[in-house]
Amino acid sequence: FLFAGFVLLSPLTARSEFTDLSVITSKGYFSYSVGDDWSLVSMQTKPPKTTAVFQVPNPANKAARETARLSLMTFEVDSPVAMAALKKLLVRARAEAKQKTKYKQWQLYSRDVEEGNANYAIREACKQISGVCVMVRITWPRFRSSSESHDIQMEDLFRSALDSVTGGIGP
Repeated sequence: FLFAGFVLLSPLTARSEFTDLSVITSKGYFSYSVGDDWSLVSMQTKPPKTTAVFQVPNPANKAARETARLSLMTFEVDSPVAMAALKKLLVRARAEAKQKTKYKQWQLYSRDVEEGNANYAIREACKQISGVCVMVRITWPRFRSSSESHDIQMEDLFRSALDSVTGGIGP
């Protein structure tokens, strides 16, 4: 029986500004942490592909319209449909990446894109865990007024999101 759901767990005791979320997969689960002040933009919980998109407020300007977005996607490894969708995303990430690196068990892809009068930084990471491939993407605007420390903060937030991803096999 295949089912998936997002379950809100109690906030982390060590980091009270974060909340753990879990996704039930066909073979187990995976969990990750999100900021308590992040807004949920969209969520699709029906397998074989799941997606959660969060808007991350800009700490330097809470009223800013353009903010970072963090997406967490899962693709069931036993599903040809899900794996085809993942492959399509990875082909694009690899082709457009200005830098390809590794972070722990994650494959990382970094690129910058221009859209309108703004530049955007895009970081994507992928790894397999608990019967799914997990892809995490963060996108943030880079304006002329953006400081270099903002990029460093976003890179740190992205790595923190990657570090929060855990999972297990079993019921």
